[in-house]
Amino acid sequence: MKLGKNVILGVLTLSVVFYIAATGLGFAQDTTPDGQYKIAVVDRKAVYDAYEKQQDQMEQLDQLVRQREQEIDEMLSEVQEQQQQFEQRRASLSETEALAERDDIERDLRRIQRQHEEWDSEINRQANRLISQLQAEINEVVEEIGIEENYHLIFDGDPNLGGVLYHSSPLNMTSRVIERINSNYRAGN
Repeated sequence: MKLGKNVILGVLTLSVVFYIAATGLGFAQDTTPDGQYKIAVVDRKAVYDAYEKQQDQMEQLDQLVRQREQEIDEMLSEVQEQQQQFEQRRASLSETEALAERDDIERDLRRIQRQHEEWDSEINRQANRLISQLQAEINEVVEEIGIEENYHLIFDGDPNLGGVLYHSSPLNMTSRVIERINSNYRAGN
């Protein structure tokens, strides 16, 4: 449903842009000196991939992942050593002692599994938080450039995402649409 909404918004936005461009209607005082609208496209994925802060932060996150994997590997090695020692002594243990030792090994394995899942969850939260922060920074810079350089519309260059990243206020016709749709509703009642 979300993709459908983005497609509809993209089509509506393009329709408005083409209507304004084709009819020459709009806000003449807000166009470029030659009467044209200034429109751009930004490939946010390319920006994200080339963003040096993203590269540095992801490298730090990768180091944390490698550190945690090493710690898990060390814990597993200890349990494997316990397992080997148990197997060597198993014949000399009573059934009760063997069951108790086997339970201890299984408990250690479950503890390691829980630790691994906890660390994975923590790293995923950190990664999601970082991605959201970086995307917000990118969007902020897009908007700054849009304002500074007098762009009217800036689209996302990813064909799967589409959508408007920035628009100047004269192109926002939301209040007119609200007024008309409410007027049509009132007229129908």
